[in-house]
Amino acid sequence: MHFAFLARLLGPAYAGYGVQTLLLGLLRAIAELDTEHELTLFVGSDQHVPEELRGAFRIAPLAPAPNAAAARLWWDHVAIGMLCRQLGVDALYCPAHVRPLYVPCPTVVLVPDMMYHRFPEQWPWSEQAYIRCTVSGLTSRATRIAALSEATRRDLLALTATPSERVEVIYPGVPLGFHPRSAADVSRRYDLQQPYILSVGSDHPRKNLLGMLRAFEQIAPSITHDLVLVGPAVWPSAALEQRIAASPVINRIRRLGLVSEADLVALYSGADLFVFPSLYEGFGFPVLEAMACGCPTITSNVSSLSEVAGEAALLIPPGDTTALTAAMRRALDDSSLRVELQRRGIERAKAFSWQATAQQTLELLIRAGTA
Repeated sequence: MHFAFLARLLGPAYAGYGVQTLLLGLLRAIAELDTEHELTLFVGSDQHVPEELRGAFRIAPLAPAPNAAAARLWWDHVAIGMLCRQLGVDALYCPAHVRPLYVPCPTVVLVPDMMYHRFPEQWPWSEQAYIRCTVSGLTSRATRIAALSEATRRDLLALTATPSERVEVIYPGVPLGFHPRSAADVSRRYDLQQPYILSVGSDHPRKNLLGMLRAFEQIAPSITHDLVLVGPAVWPSAALEQRIAASPVINRIRRLGLVSEADLVALYSGADLFVFPSLYEGFGFPVLEAMACGCPTITSNVSSLSEVAGEAALLIPPGDTTALTAAMRRALDDSSLRVELQRRGIERAKAFSWQATAQQTLELLIRAGTA
């Protein structure tokens, strides 16, 4: 059979985002499978494709991967379908929420999360309206849907008219290279002279950085740690910026922005504690990354996060700053607890395998193509 994968999201504009991490990990693992099926990547003609994918996938370039909204709609909803027909594709894999409007073959759509439905007020009107309409009107009609977690599957079924028998949960694996390693070089590079608490993610409101800051300020007088924030600043928030600027411990808050993958692994490995107090996640890659690197972890017991962490992290109610403060204090005061969380986290991360993700995705494509 001939399976195609919509791979525009491999472009550099999406670097550091969970969907790109997922797509790259999935494609790398599929490339390592021993399969007789024909595999094609649909990419922009100006798009870089990692070398390790070129041997296993036929590369089918379209026009340059578009940034303008109108061109992107044509690329995603019409041009892709035309190419499917031209190449005789038996099933198309779409990695981020949306089934094309025109597609002449069965489709498998990955739904990473339902945040546009759950928190529409936190997104630009045009963006949230587009995703909400396409997921409800197009994705719900996909031949098969891969949900990134049980929590996402429940949300999808509750918030759209998607038939439950079409939706399966396929977990991702641990991103390549995430395991404990020395943090000495990265500590020197970023001048991390004090022990530190790490938080990784964008500054989107659902990441709850304000709660993170409040909890850190509560415990800062009794610890020597700095707070290190890693992630893109893509959601300008006057409230967040003002809160950081006015913090009584601003000299102990380090914002590193986006860092390289190698540096991120080292930062996880060197942190005394990883804190991810998000209010909602479709999966929560940072939690899995931190556990794989042996970093004791605190996260929220909401959406997919408790599903990912299992019993390998301290779980707190979402938005409960008092509980977050107490959990941070408990973990930092108890070295034996941190050692136990480190052990549990490394063991828990082993349950998430890219080989399993690739095999389950390929089986879903086969079932879609023969439906």
